[in-house]
Amino acid sequence: AKVEAFNERLGDAQLLRFQIWFLKNSVMVWASEQSAAAAAATAASGPASPLAFGSLAAAFPPSEAYGTSVAHVASTKLIGTNACEVSEGVARHLAQRLRMPVYASIQLAADDLTTRHIVEQRLLSALVRYRSGPQQSISAD
Repeated sequence: AKVEAFNERLGDAQLLRFQIWFLKNSVMVWASEQSAAAAAATAASGPASPLAFGSLAAAFPPSEAYGTSVAHVASTKLIGTNACEVSEGVARHLAQRLRMPVYASIQLAADDLTTRHIVEQRLLSALVRYRSGPQQSISAD
């Protein structure tokens, strides 16, 4: 599996960390939000902290016969509580756009719609940029 990792700052107060695993016929994404102060403390103490999977969801796109709406994407939480729906929502949207199974673990400090949207857009942009293979016609819009 090919793995891509990157970070992105949101203003002076937040750092978003991302990892994407390109599997044979699916993709797994991980994103975590950190305060800039916590990120600076982690950087000063050595290598980045290990990935934490507080939640994990899977989503599977429908066959063409069932349509292309996100409402037709089958998804489930594998790890986590019903209160945390961010991972499942991101997995559903990415599976719809990519037309392939997506596993997602999204760790945000709060279910902030703006940050969630930014995370989804950054992941989709990275997937479009890094993805290789026969289905390279994915659009980021």
